Amino acid sequence: MRDHGCYMYAPTMNSRTGDVSMTVEDMRKWMGDFSSSKNVPKLMSRMGQCFTQAQPTVKILPSECSVEDDVEGGSGHPETHDPYCFSDGCGRLAPSLARRIALALQLEIVPSCYQVRDFE
Repeated sequence: MRDHGCYMYAPTMNSRTGDVSMTVEDMRKWMGDFSSSKNVPKLMSRMGQCFTQAQPTVKILPSECSVEDDVEGGSGHPETHDPYCFSDGCGRLAPSLARRIALALQLEIVPSCYQVRDFE
């Protein structure tokens, strides 16, 4: 919405069988599992990431990745009192990977921060 744009989808129907090619629900499943998202703005933001114009640079193998625990604390949500997640969407990047990305983007200076998307 920030860019004043939107995406529209019109499913196609098989004239012989009457089956719909892909429903809106099928498309949501394709985007990912959002069943734990109760916050509508955050849900829309995460769905919108599927349509961003990310520029592919380097391929990162699963063996090059590790998952770290989130940093949580405080009383968090005012209604559920779930702890606040301070590290949601954050991660660490090896300097060697930062250099690989900078090289792929033909940058003279290696940035200290990148936005990473997982496109399998």
